[in-house]
Amino acid sequence: MKKRFTEVVEMIDFNELVNMKRDIDKGGMEINQVLTQKIKEELKKHNVYCSICNAKIDPYSTSNFTLIFGPEDLKKKATFCALDCMEYFLKNLKDLRRDWKNAKKEKNKTAGSASGMHEPDFDSDDID
Repeated sequence: MKKRFTEVVEMIDFNELVNMKRDIDKGGMEINQVLTQKIKEELKKHNVYCSICNAKIDPYSTSNFTLIFGPEDLKKKATFCALDCMEYFLKNLKDLRRDWKNAKKEKNKTAGSASGMHEPDFDSDDID
């Protein structure tokens, strides 16, 4: 069950809250270290199985591939056991993006013809 930060704070002992506040006032080095370690642990969990075939990933193998993608504030990570799984993922990602763009264009054409206005046939992503 996921908990929000305020719910977690409610569960922390008063003395620990005071210690955390002191740490934050001094620059938050201890809290930063704890959070950094927890994030590293969570990221390693995602690297245990292939994102496509769910094969167990050998962390010491040189045939593993990891893609990091998405906008800067919402990065996603996918790990693959072999090149064919990564290629399958990328092909599906391209198809999904193409279908999404086509649906968006159709929606714009339908909305434009209903209002009597002409919408451009390009997507803002197509402009450099």
